[in-house]
Amino acid sequence: MRMKILLPSKRGRSRSEMRAGSSADFATCESASRVHHTTDTAVNDVAKTMLGTAQARVISDRGWLSEAGETGRDFARVARWLALIAVLIATALIASTYPVFNQTWDEPAHIACGMEWLDKGVYKYEVQHPPLARVAVALGPYLGGLRSHGAESFWTEGNLILESNGQYQRNLTLARVGMLPFFWLCCGLIWYITHRYFGAACALASVFLFTTIPPVLAHSSLATTDMPVAAMFLLAIAAWIRWTEEPTLPNSMCLGMALGLAFLSKFSAIPFLGLTLVAAVAADRLALQKARSMARHLPAIFGAAGLTVWAAYRFSLGPLLQPGYVYERAIHKLNHIVGESGRLHNAVDFALLQMPVPAPEFFVGIGHMFSRNSSGETTYFLGHVLTRGHWWFFPILLLCKLPIPMLLLIGIGAVRTRLPRGEGKPGFLRLVLLAIICPLFLGCLSTVNHGLRYLLVILPFLAILGGIGAYELFRSGDRWASRIALFLILCNAASCWSAYPDFLSYFNELSRSHASDITVDSDIDWGQDLNRLCATLARRKDIAHLYIAYNGSADLSQFPLPSWSKLPSDQEPKGWIAISLGEEKMHPELYGWLVRYRPIQVVGSSIFLYHIE
Repeated sequence: MRMKILLPSKRGRSRSEMRAGSSADFATCESASRVHHTTDTAVNDVAKTMLGTAQARVISDRGWLSEAGETGRDFARVARWLALIAVLIATALIASTYPVFNQTWDEPAHIACGMEWLDKGVYKYEVQHPPLARVAVALGPYLGGLRSHGAESFWTEGNLILESNGQYQRNLTLARVGMLPFFWLCCGLIWYITHRYFGAACALASVFLFTTIPPVLAHSSLATTDMPVAAMFLLAIAAWIRWTEEPTLPNSMCLGMALGLAFLSKFSAIPFLGLTLVAAVAADRLALQKARSMARHLPAIFGAAGLTVWAAYRFSLGPLLQPGYVYERAIHKLNHIVGESGRLHNAVDFALLQMPVPAPEFFVGIGHMFSRNSSGETTYFLGHVLTRGHWWFFPILLLCKLPIPMLLLIGIGAVRTRLPRGEGKPGFLRLVLLAIICPLFLGCLSTVNHGLRYLLVILPFLAILGGIGAYELFRSGDRWASRIALFLILCNAASCWSAYPDFLSYFNELSRSHASDITVDSDIDWGQDLNRLCATLARRKDIAHLYIAYNGSADLSQFPLPSWSKLPSDQEPKGWIAISLGEEKMHPELYGWLVRYRPIQVVGSSIFLYHIE
């Protein structure tokens, strides 16, 4: 380590005093060097353990780990390689689950709608979700030679595409591969924004934690919309950070496109981002002071966002309201407010029902989102079937479905992080907290409680907060604190990897024994274990007929099951019965009688196999 030593001035001192002073100065500097080396060694215990180097980081005069000097640059270079290795390991785990699980509930619908956009150049099947994620999952099958079948129902269409050419598993794999770029984008953005403010050690810890979150690996392996919205939400936040630091026209355009891509990934990104960014501006005094100068860039931001959205809908034009469920409700409310006739009614009727607007499907989809949330949907939570959701749903799921070591690091990051003076790190930390709190708050208000996947957008920020917690322990200078940080990070990975391949149904060690009493839909049972059921039944040679109650969208006639029929709800048949956990929990009035029996086997994590004599 190079040290710059400043000796006192020799002017006005005798030769003997100068000799004595030089000896004293040398001793003082040698002592200071030993103290500095001891402190540096204590802080870098974890880096030495991981990298096997004598020194990996140095301490800046403000107390934050820096990357100045040759050793710091060496550590940053090695940290990038370690982060890349973590991402590659996670990618391998994700890809290896493809043949294990059959389609989940929503996958064929997304594939069908995306294929319609690619093959027919329209987006009419279902507009409840925007097209970005759906086009991404349909692109692989499309490039593999698959095309639309023209079925009336998008559920049927999706199954027909998956079953094309008798290559179900190949087609499903091609669709699921479309999620990997979004997972990689999340990892890259986590590294970029965390490294920018806290250095390579914090970035490495954050990326490693993110790649060992079971729900992240689960939804990165499925052809759905949840990982894309997490990636685009993070991209929009990163673009916002860049724009607030340098509100130039190019950065304004980039922010607008990032916002547009987030809106195109899932409609829930609109309220999530809206509340988060408004809260960020309100909480930042510097942003409020610069609001007037920043406001002149708003047309460029909204223009870029609008053009991005319109391009994704193929520059379509049409009336704002179109026939459908939302249409009928809107007409009813319109007549109630402005009357069924008159000038005002005619003007509103022309504006909403006749005047063409860009990307009308986008606005109809937003209407679907609000209509769905206002009416609520049935879900299972804490032993009860609910029709309107529960505000504790998402907080409890976060506590149950995140590994315990990560929860501890998140707590350390939230409690121990000290905000230094200046506008860089405090603003970043504030934004990280708001990007967690605001979507969580909206999730608590939602009446649609269909799994933690609805709040997957906050998991990258929880990983960043956990990485900051580990960083706080690293920089404390305490050898035991550094060892605890490393221990928690490795335990987090062990907890995640031990769940392989059932990342979707993962619950941490404190809640695992009661998981099925907490929730089921898309957190345990999403129809994914039909392949395993077929393999289990094939090994049993004594099953002539099977009664089945399956919770999923797969066409059972296309799977190698024995002779089967649907489990009747008005009688208690004898023989072999296979029932999905979701069916049993969501319909106790139909299948509650099964609680009197014990299943002879649990297939995967979501199907119970009974033999009743």
